[in-house]
Amino acid sequence: MNREVNLTKRVQTPHGWRYCTVVLSANGRVKPDLVLVNGEQETHKEGAYYLEWREGSKRIRLSVGKDPADASARRQRKEAELNAVNNGVSVVPDGQNGNRSVAAAVAEFLDETKLTKKPKTLAAYSTALAYFVESCHKLNLEEIDRKDLLKFSAFLRDEKDQAPRSVYNKFENVMTFLKAPVPIEGKLPKPAPAGRTHPPPTKVARASSPTVPPVVSPATSPAASPATSPATLEIEVEHNFAAAHLSIWVDDRLTYTHQLEGTDKKHLVVFHHVQGHEFHAMQVSPGKHSLRVQVTTDGANYDQSATVEGEFASGQENVLRINFDKHREMNLSLQ
Repeated sequence: MNREVNLTKRVQTPHGWRYCTVVLSANGRVKPDLVLVNGEQETHKEGAYYLEWREGSKRIRLSVGKDPADASARRQRKEAELNAVNNGVSVVPDGQNGNRSVAAAVAEFLDETKLTKKPKTLAAYSTALAYFVESCHKLNLEEIDRKDLLKFSAFLRDEKDQAPRSVYNKFENVMTFLKAPVPIEGKLPKPAPAGRTHPPPTKVARASSPTVPPVVSPATSPAASPATSPATLEIEVEHNFAAAHLSIWVDDRLTYTHQLEGTDKKHLVVFHHVQGHEFHAMQVSPGKHSLRVQVTTDGANYDQSATVEGEFASGQENVLRINFDKHREMNLSLQ
């Protein structure tokens, strides 16, 4: 029995983003940017092409970029690969060298999440991973690196117009996926030790999981040792600056930078004040650390620093709250 691979394009419709069938010419080539929406041909330059096939009851989708000719060639190769496997021929998928495909891993992860988590959690993971696949066109988990995660963060902020908190949440969901235990094909996971219902997920990572970058800033935090998971530092800032620059040092090492922006709020038409409320996140190696926070404005009109110390546990979250009183005196709290 032949294994069919469909080629679709994810496009924006009045009802949101949809996977739509591409339009083929008489010679079987893909007509660039033409798709079928409710049976009618429409031109959509936005979005990327996707391969779609089934592995048992699972539907697998794989992003193959925005070039229609390359997407069509990838569809033919994938169909040939599946047909070879279906006929008992052992093959290594094109370009994979035995590595795990992102599409298959995402489908497997969501299947497991559906069995173990609440529907809202499944929906959150599904959305985050759909966005990640849309932003990252690499085929294999082993190819994903720190740059892909930085691009994903920028993609959420710039192309999906996500708020800082939404960027952080989706970033963390993708990192949970990348750190999930990798099952060995044909074998069940080893049973948990007595007294433990589930193995701790933060201590078993994919061999290919990249070092986690900060969500917004390109600066990196002190690296954790390979044997432990890093701690997560959530940064919550309430400020009254139209524009300012935030810098954070961890043990005298500049680790995080970000531009703060506030909006003008009107009260009773006459009175105005600037208000900003932002969320960010970064990774910190486990242990006791000293954090120094500096906020400056252009022209040296404002330059203030404060320091706080805290203990950071592997795999745990700490919250650093930064706020300012009406005289712009900075206050820090670490929980």
